[in-house]
Amino acid sequence: DFLARGDDGRPAAGSAVKLVVRPEKFRLVAAHAGAGPNAHPVRVETCLFAGPHTEVLVSRNGMSARVWVQDEAQADAPREGEDRMLCVAADKIRLLPGGDV
Repeated sequence: DFLARGDDGRPAAGSAVKLVVRPEKFRLVAAHAGAGPNAHPVRVETCLFAGPHTEVLVSRNGMSARVWVQDEAQADAPREGEDRMLCVAADKIRLLPGGDV
């Protein structure tokens, strides 16, 4: 399970929602870094250089997320097989009703 706090108001406790975040709004930090309430341990599966950014696929418990890392913004580039913390600020999260993906 992923637990996250968003700025879209509060859905009813226990209700199913879809969590939506633009891929460039995520941050990947070192696994041992203290990263705040919306930080989750993930495994870096693949890294694909795509010009101005690197597209990184991360996973946790059978779920995955696509992250865009700005190449000039992160000197500590993620590597495949690495453990990292996936972070996102609450104001970058959108919660949509319904949990079917």
